[in-house]
Amino acid sequence: MKTFTIKFILFLTLFIFVTYFSTSIRYSNINPIIFLKQEWKLANHSLIAEKRMFFDMFIEGKTNINLILGSSLVEDSIIPDTLGISWFSFTSGSQSINNSFAVLKYYSSIINIDTIIIAVQPWDFSDFPDLMVNGNVNPINIKFNIFDNSQSSSSDILTYMQLLIRDIYYKIGDKYYNNVGMKDPRSISLQGFSGRIDKTPINVDENNALGRANRYYDHIIKDIEMTSFDIFRSYCDSIGCTVFYLNTPKTDYYIGDIINIGKSWASSAILDSLSMRSISLINLEDLKMPEKSFWDETHMSYSGAKIFTPILGDKIRAIKTHRILLAPNDE
Repeated sequence: MKTFTIKFILFLTLFIFVTYFSTSIRYSNINPIIFLKQEWKLANHSLIAEKRMFFDMFIEGKTNINLILGSSLVEDSIIPDTLGISWFSFTSGSQSINNSFAVLKYYSSIINIDTIIIAVQPWDFSDFPDLMVNGNVNPINIKFNIFDNSQSSSSDILTYMQLLIRDIYYKIGDKYYNNVGMKDPRSISLQGFSGRIDKTPINVDENNALGRANRYYDHIIKDIEMTSFDIFRSYCDSIGCTVFYLNTPKTDYYIGDIINIGKSWASSAILDSLSMRSISLINLEDLKMPEKSFWDETHMSYSGAKIFTPILGDKIRAIKTHRILLAPNDE
């Protein structure tokens, strides 16, 4: 009986792995050998794999593109299709500036990136930019190891095996919820994420607020940390990429809550430090948006994104035009 149990467990484990591997190969559209090397780095988490697949399709046949990077703050705010056909949104929940740098560094050797929009996020200026806003280690950072060419360690493989079952569980759950109509899919286009159609717009108040301000500024205790930002900025300068650092619109409730939790000094310190650098900072945090432009204190609804994206596009074009007018005459 004991022998049978052991064999059954081994068979079940092998079956789950083979099923997951074959399914991933089918939908990843990449060479199996490359897949195996990357998979040990947890590359095939559904979120990152999907974005990578769409992005690889997007850049095929192109020589120049524009890129949107950052967390769901910018992911939910910008519809890339509205900005133009050369824009792609490689964004994801809690995506830190270090994650975005990994994407940029990897793809900048493959295709020329003309312009970047990246979110200004409070946690990127703490000593722990790769922690989630709730204080836990951000699991998405592990998935971004796909952009790290270093060899995987035994701990990577162990972590992968631990998360493999969890990923399968969530995939089954996602299919169930979609089948019974309990969860609508997000809006995805060939240019990446294109709007939060699965969230109901609300007017935010104390009864439905999620405490975003406290979570975003939790790790900023005494000083702000600019190291990750300066590394990202320096690399963008080295490849000749134009970058717009965007502080996305937020609700009045959120802005007031920053004061209530005693973190207004941190918000001001971040903006002051950015203003002292030679960068293009677009600070629209207090931009007045119509009612129900958000689905929580800081994340835009689809209707809000449809209004905001053209506004942002106009600002970027105005800044670029101004730079051209100020550029020295070559004649």
